[in-house]
Amino acid sequence: MILLHQTQREEHLIHSLQSQGRVKELAVKELIDRHAGYIYRLHRDMGLAEEVLKDIYTDTVISVVRQVEEGHFRGDSKLSSYFFRIFYFKTIDYLRKEAHSQSRILFTNEVPDLGDSNSWNGTIHDGLDSEDRLKQISAVLNKMCPLCRSLIDDWILKGYTVQEMAERMGETDIRKFSRTKYKCTEKFKSLWNQQMRVLAY
Repeated sequence: MILLHQTQREEHLIHSLQSQGRVKELAVKELIDRHAGYIYRLHRDMGLAEEVLKDIYTDTVISVVRQVEEGHFRGDSKLSSYFFRIFYFKTIDYLRKEAHSQSRILFTNEVPDLGDSNSWNGTIHDGLDSEDRLKQISAVLNKMCPLCRSLIDDWILKGYTVQEMAERMGETDIRKFSRTKYKCTEKFKSLWNQQMRVLAY
């Protein structure tokens, strides 16, 4: 019953975000208030200043509202999980830029506690602080092709669906594109796990 109530509340919020005027204004306020705890969570986990995270949070709210308005959010995951995923990777992207990395940041399917996609062995968080983690991710990305970096950037940081990513890349065969996406993610996971094994010695 509680789960059903939460689902109904979320559906109402999504519908309200697609409305106009006062209804939308209240929905945006609810979106902001409902997920504000994520700021303090990443402050605790990553050590970033709250003021920095508040700016990233504001940018996340704008992105999520736009995704809902434009129909990019299809309800395949909970809105709260979707919101956290975007906030989390925007924060990682900020750290990457601060570290002056030349590579695009990638992803881990294990978004802490809120990940709703398939998990895999070897999370990038284990035993690394933020700066070290960025260096290790960059090292993996340097071994990958531009197509894979672009594909997963669209998926994780920009929130595009498989259909939308395929269209952006001019691919009309969704099954073929899905296989490409799978190969890219598997390649990253393999390279990451190899790197972690080397560092363990």
